[in-house]
Amino acid sequence: RIYPTFTFNGGVNSSNDEVIFAVDDDLALTNNALSSSGSGKLQLTLVKQVTLTGGPNDNILKASGWAGSVTLDGQGGEDLYMLDLGTLGSAIVADSGADASERDDLTVLGSVGNDTITANGTVVSVGASTIDVASSGVEMISIAGMAGDDTFTIDSVTMGEISLDGLDGSDIYNLNVCGSPNTVVFVSD
Repeated sequence: RIYPTFTFNGGVNSSNDEVIFAVDDDLALTNNALSSSGSGKLQLTLVKQVTLTGGPNDNILKASGWAGSVTLDGQGGEDLYMLDLGTLGSAIVADSGADASERDDLTVLGSVGNDTITANGTVVSVGASTIDVASSGVEMISIAGMAGDDTFTIDSVTMGEISLDGLDGSDIYNLNVCGSPNTVVFVSD
């Protein structure tokens, strides 16, 4: 199979150009392109906002290196969201799948440097990049520090399950989950 490559140019004077890509497939957004495992590739130029929408089946939605804003909704099925948060402008995960038996997971990646990673209330941040997971619809959040000496601070979270893994480096974990009776935190390093 040969998949086509298309180009979309938002134009020089555009401040709010948005690309909405809806397909029941795995999707990946990088610094200048959007690709689908079954539909080809869309090169993006001068675009500020991207919305990725899956469908009724299980989808993997990834975003890395995108300087604009991205909104991700896998819809139905058990979806996996993978965000390289330290490289994104801003991100919103809003899974609209209504079946409570379908588990949706969010994986947040740090950088190869020394990261300060915080989960406070309903916000996860890597450095200055944040994502509010209050209405994300995900049941499990995994946060990986990647390389470097990372500092994780988990404080008064209202999220369900959180998994922390600093991976490489000498990592520090500060956990304050008192008052968060429905939160389970897993730590591995």
